[in-house]
Amino acid sequence: MPISIARLRELIGLAAAGGVGDIDIIEQGSHIRITRHAGASMRMSEASMMAAPKVAESISTDLFPAPMFGVFHLTPAPYVAVGDQVAKGQQLCLIEAMKMFNVVHSDRAGRIAATLVEPGTEVTNGQPLFRIVTD
Repeated sequence: MPISIARLRELIGLAAAGGVGDIDIIEQGSHIRITRHAGASMRMSEASMMAAPKVAESISTDLFPAPMFGVFHLTPAPYVAVGDQVAKGQQLCLIEAMKMFNVVHSDRAGRIAATLVEPGTEVTNGQPLFRIVTD
C-alpha cells in the first residue's frame, strides 16, 4: 500500500524542522528515502517514486496542472493573466519549493481562460492552475 501524500508531507516537515540530512523509512510495503543536500531540495529514491501515489489525470483537457508541490506565484515579473495568448513553452508562473523558484512552462498554445489558484497559495502536484483553451 503506498504511503499517503499527507504522510510524505509530515516526513519532509520533520526532516526540515529537525535539520536531519537523511531519512530512510520502510512503511506499509513502501520504501521512502528523503535526502537533504546543503540547502538543495529533498528527493525521493527511485523505489519510493514507483510506490508514490499517482495523481489522477485531469478530466478536462483544457486544465493545466501544477507539475510539483509548492507555492504558486505570478510575480515578480507579470507572467500571464486571463485573456493572454500563450505559446507552447512560454513561461506561465513560478512555483516555489524548498526556497527555490521553479519556472513553469506551457505545454500547449492557447488563451488563458481562467487562473484557478490565487497567488501565494500552496498547490499540490497535479492541481489545476490554469484553464488554457484553443480558440
